[in-house]
Amino acid sequence: MQISASLLSVYDALDEEDIQSGFGLGCNGVITVLIEPSTLPTLNARLGHYENFLHTQQPTTVATIYSAEGVLKSQIGKTLCLTQAQDPISNIEHHDLAQALCREAQEALAQRYTTCKQYSVAHGAAEVLIETLLPPIHLVVFGAGYDAVPLVKMAKELSWRVSIIDYRTSCLSRERFASADRLVLAKANDLATLTLERECTAAVLLSHNFEYDLAVLAKLLPLQLPYLGILGPKRRAEKLLAELQKRQHDHSYLLENLYAPVGLDIGAELPEEIALAIFS
Repeated sequence: MQISASLLSVYDALDEEDIQSGFGLGCNGVITVLIEPSTLPTLNARLGHYENFLHTQQPTTVATIYSAEGVLKSQIGKTLCLTQAQDPISNIEHHDLAQALCREAQEALAQRYTTCKQYSVAHGAAEVLIETLLPPIHLVVFGAGYDAVPLVKMAKELSWRVSIIDYRTSCLSRERFASADRLVLAKANDLATLTLERECTAAVLLSHNFEYDLAVLAKLLPLQLPYLGILGPKRRAEKLLAELQKRQHDHSYLLENLYAPVGLDIGAELPEEIALAIFS
């Protein structure tokens, strides 16, 4: 900090002597830390990237130059930030490098990956962290019975966002689901026009009501969610899908991410065990 320049500090826990004389990690790894001096404007700009991510809950890719040499040495610590909803925000002064990072960030955002890459330009080179930030998993639980309570509790302990949807007013209580982000009252005939808040990552059907589950599946299958689980035996799920086809809702081509029965077979019987099986 005395020289007002960014620098890399490497903590090597591969060395056995580290256990006695260093940090004592003993984890057989290397930790590389980028230490940056910050003025109020640069700090506000950096924090603005993350504030925007937290506010919009949209996937965001941030490219950070953490090591450089030659004509790029002054670019250490500079960033490029990209979201789907806006143009890139960058303080990188080297045009060719900024363009290359913009292309890489677009690819990382589309493919949802994080990586470190090396870039070379005339008379210089840089190493860059391309980091894609994803919003918390949004779990939508259809069914507000007591078996949903431990599922919601576990999801919130993982910092997931949780919405609970049910047709019974008596079940949708804050007393039962104090930590849930959203409680939604929706009867079966309301589901077709229901708009799911934010991006739904996973959904689990726990309603124990055949007709309600039919309406939920008719709504969710076309969305092709990353994860859709149905509580109950496999034959019940087959019956639901057969009934959907009979009612002219042929979604057989959309079953790739359907899990029925939901969760791993760990012999779960109690609500807490079922919740653990689902998260497994």
